[in-house]
Amino acid sequence: MHALPRTLLLACWSLLLPGVAWGQSGLYLNSPYGAPAALEAPSTLQMPTPPAMPAHYGTPAPEGVTESVVPQQNLAGEMEPALGEEPLECIGSCVPQTNRWWFQAGGLVMARDYNDDVWLSYDALDPTVGLLGTPQIEDDYQGGVEATFGYRLGCNWWLMATYWTLEPMNVTALVQDPAGQINTALDFRTLSIGGTPVNDWYDNALAHKANLRSEFHNVELNLFHDSFQVHPCWPVYMNYLVGARWFRFDEDFLYASADTSTTFGTDPANEVYLDIDVSNNLVGAQFGCMLQYYPTGRWSLFVAPRLGLYSNHITMKYRIYSGDGQYAMDIRSNKGDFATLAQLDVGTAYHVTPSLNLYLGYRLVSVSGVALTTDQMPRLLDDMKGIQQVDANGHLFLHGAFAGLVWTF
Repeated sequence: MHALPRTLLLACWSLLLPGVAWGQSGLYLNSPYGAPAALEAPSTLQMPTPPAMPAHYGTPAPEGVTESVVPQQNLAGEMEPALGEEPLECIGSCVPQTNRWWFQAGGLVMARDYNDDVWLSYDALDPTVGLLGTPQIEDDYQGGVEATFGYRLGCNWWLMATYWTLEPMNVTALVQDPAGQINTALDFRTLSIGGTPVNDWYDNALAHKANLRSEFHNVELNLFHDSFQVHPCWPVYMNYLVGARWFRFDEDFLYASADTSTTFGTDPANEVYLDIDVSNNLVGAQFGCMLQYYPTGRWSLFVAPRLGLYSNHITMKYRIYSGDGQYAMDIRSNKGDFATLAQLDVGTAYHVTPSLNLYLGYRLVSVSGVALTTDQMPRLLDDMKGIQQVDANGHLFLHGAFAGLVWTF
């Protein structure tokens, strides 16, 4: 009498809990990225043996008891709980794992968000025409690599070491005018080299050049806890991490003028350079987690946020010099400050085997409290006291795609 409704209910339940419904464990739980999970899914996800069928099964319900409160057997021959009873557990207890080592290798393609635009050079005949500025030295996406090694500590914890880096973002822009009608938008005021004001070196020049170089390195040492089900019968898993992180961000800025040639290196004695180099070294602690959802036994979706508080040790070199080695300014500064770093990874993974999976995702890294080169230029560039005070109120944003594989053994 109730066979059809029960069949529909069973079908809906199986769609809601793919790969886990009624103990048919097909999940491959080696996590897609950044945190390993229980790697022997069948042993950790099997349902307990269902209870024996009651003696009155298959006979009419006792008088006064409706059928809806009597345990029933589903189409797979398993017992369904009676109405009002708790459902059977869908996950068992943790068991020792045979996979001890964990290796991840992948690639990155990321870009950065740059600071506010700064115009450097303009046409001497028409000051409204900008010739050279920082928008012309902003790089596009750069590739990189990422690797993680891990070792299982007992049943639930892993010790993981991660390193990733990008190819340096390095762009140079050049403007030339054989008529010598290139002027600078910067004001060097009283600074001079060899008795010649620095402004004169930059004004009425034949060529101006600008270069910006960015470099990134990231090292992490984390303790990860294995995945656990958010709810005994949901295909949603979570793990978490605590650890230490070192993040290094270097930025080098160069702005040069050639007074007697449209190329650089031809007459170094008549070339001048503004060179600003900053290095941010963030060291601190972080915590994070990862949520995974399994639409099927082999395919998963994940989101993994991380957040940390860091001490930022900043070093800066600020120099103005000619091509033959004469200096108008040479300042070295250091500063210690606080910084924060947040990272968000979202993506998907395909689990080829219980020990191998492939992943693809998007990453956003946000860092606040860093020194940027263009923030170190006061309105008047002979303000030595202002230059010595490192400005560390800048922000860095990196974003892009990542992909790779995870192998446990």
